[in-house]
Amino acid sequence: MYKIPLRKSNDLKCFNLMDIQGSLETRPEKDKPLDSITLGSLTWNSSQPNSDRCTLVIERQKCEGKKLSMKKPLLICKKVINPQTNQTEYMIVGIAKDKIQFRTRPTPLSPQQQKSKQIETISESSNNNTTTTTTSQKSSSMESVARTLFFPSAKKQ
Repeated sequence: MYKIPLRKSNDLKCFNLMDIQGSLETRPEKDKPLDSITLGSLTWNSSQPNSDRCTLVIERQKCEGKKLSMKKPLLICKKVINPQTNQTEYMIVGIAKDKIQFRTRPTPLSPQQQKSKQIETISESSNNNTTTTTTSQKSSSMESVARTLFFPSAKKQ
């Protein structure tokens, strides 16, 4: 049996796994590494307190989702090589206990709908009825591909 050395990070974070129907692609004219790209905005439904419903807007696509608890939590690890022993270790950087599931395919937004949605999101945020989270990943490009499916947990107000 082979033992995999694990280390706990000092700043362990809680993540939400995102289950999206479809695939995410970057435009070729935006020739940037994935760790410098903002994925989109996640807005919690403000019509009901403690709602588990949310909306994800990525460019001109809108997805409706629901937050669900997972049966078993997932560890999020980062592969590191110990310089002293030259051995591969995995550092635990976070844990995912919940997932946000988007069961339907995204619906396209027209430019007019996109502008009105942005105004609506800003006005809801100013009333503290909803929390809007915009993500940008900062990691190596190999990790970014895996991390595009994770958002840090957004606390509902």
